[in-house]
Amino acid sequence: MSAIREISRGVHAQRQRLQVFGFGLGVPLLIALALFAEPLSSWWSSMRHAHHLTQANEAIARQDWMTALEAVQDAARSAPQSPEVLRNSVRVLAGMNVHPDEILRTLQQVENAGGMTPEMGIIRAQAHLTRGDLQAAQQALNALPEATRQNWDAIELEATLLLHQGRQHEAQDRLQTTEDATAATPDGGFRRAVLGLSLPSAGERSAARARVWQEARAGTPHTPLALTLLCQDTDLTADEATDLLRLIDQRPPKPATAGLHYTALTAALRLDPTRKASLLRTEATRAAALPSEAQIGYLMFLSKNREPQAMLTFLKAHGTALKQHRPGDFANMELEALGKSQQWAAVRQKLADPRSKRLGALTFNLWQACAITALEPGSSAALEHLKLAYAATGKGRDITGALRVADVAANMSHHAFAAARYQELAEQPMLPSDRIACLEKACQCLAQIKDTAALLRVTRTLADRSPARFDHAYRADYLDLLTGGPFETIVPGGHRPDASFQARQRLLSAMIHHRLKQFGPLRTELQDLERATTWSAGERAVIAGLLAAAGEPSRAWQVAEKVPQSLLLPEEAALLALARK
Repeated sequence: MSAIREISRGVHAQRQRLQVFGFGLGVPLLIALALFAEPLSSWWSSMRHAHHLTQANEAIARQDWMTALEAVQDAARSAPQSPEVLRNSVRVLAGMNVHPDEILRTLQQVENAGGMTPEMGIIRAQAHLTRGDLQAAQQALNALPEATRQNWDAIELEATLLLHQGRQHEAQDRLQTTEDATAATPDGGFRRAVLGLSLPSAGERSAARARVWQEARAGTPHTPLALTLLCQDTDLTADEATDLLRLIDQRPPKPATAGLHYTALTAALRLDPTRKASLLRTEATRAAALPSEAQIGYLMFLSKNREPQAMLTFLKAHGTALKQHRPGDFANMELEALGKSQQWAAVRQKLADPRSKRLGALTFNLWQACAITALEPGSSAALEHLKLAYAATGKGRDITGALRVADVAANMSHHAFAAARYQELAEQPMLPSDRIACLEKACQCLAQIKDTAALLRVTRTLADRSPARFDHAYRADYLDLLTGGPFETIVPGGHRPDASFQARQRLLSAMIHHRLKQFGPLRTELQDLERATTWSAGERAVIAGLLAAAGEPSRAWQVAEKVPQSLLLPEEAALLALARK
């Protein structure tokens, strides 16, 4: 206490001295503070700003994105529109894989502040590519200085863009000029291998695959991606799947590789069915010792591999903790097992329990729709539940949820509803390949309901968005001719060597000659055409009708008699009727 009193007396004495001298020194001191306060404050603010930028740059270099984010936020408090702060914001957003629209908005701020650099231009092109806008990505790439376009980052982006456009050979040619750029980038060899897996050359793919396996075994920062790519490898052998499973399991568990164990296990089951029983027994024992959160992955693995009885057995024996801590997940897994076992009455009984609402509106209504479809075929109530499920996704804002709704609707033969959802999803920000997949699913649904006009419209969109895909361009031209649309811009021909391509070009030419009533050239194109390749039912119907129009009723009948009319579009059925007269 004496020490505290001494400190207190010292403070009191200091106050008295200040009071004695305050009048003499106070005014000059105040004047000095007034003169120098603003420069001192500005200097201190500048020092702190530079410190935060240094912290941000160091964190970005080691890919410590959370630390970098905090440092950028601190730097932005003193200079929110600083070009360097904005550029670091872009780097952090790109590193954290945030939505590309957010990256593009921040890049616009960089441009407004006069801070664009070649690096920012590459990130802009990548953001456009990620959101599926291939044209904008190409424009951003074209805007880069020529010297920058010879750097590996730009070359990698250009090759990726070519692959998304279906131009594999051009991508391969572009990558063959990259040895110097690859060598100058620490991870350039691996990144080139990742692209090499998609190239048409068997030699390129083999070399790329070997490099990916090397990274998978090396335990480098690239190992998680290498393991992921190998899990997706369609050329994987049974022995490789076993090796891959071992490599995955010997790594410490991390979010980036959490699901790879089951992906590799699925591959092992597929490639060596004789081991299925022993692998499933081993996995059941392993899963029983997992925490309840991790058991969900095991149950999802069983569901994907169509093992509903194993799901029910596991839930009954080991599901107590999961039911207690994750009741919604437990309920969904139980419904999944019952549904895949075709126990729809039991599904309906579970859904009648008020506790089933814990599933959430999306999942609850999807299960209701499935149960109604199974137990009350033709009931309109199923479609109403699908609409409620879609509304629960924010009418498509939850892309994953909306895709679930569309897939369930398509499987339940609500094709018009599913087609509309797929088309809406194709307008959402997503990878080009995912957008193409949505449009292809929409086409399948529209073909089921025989809506030729809508099918033509979506197919033409597909052709425009994938200019290198011959099948999409051909299908759009075929439907245009089938529906009596303009054909002046359709120019059959080309130099692809495969028989399927040439046969389909001949069919387009025959359809044009038929429209123009040029029966001599029509008969020439139809020579042996029905045997030139494997045709769909609709194409065979068209060929039969064209043969009848060309004055070859016998051949027309032989083709027509094997065509199932139930699979035809109305316009194809009309041509088939000509052959069956």
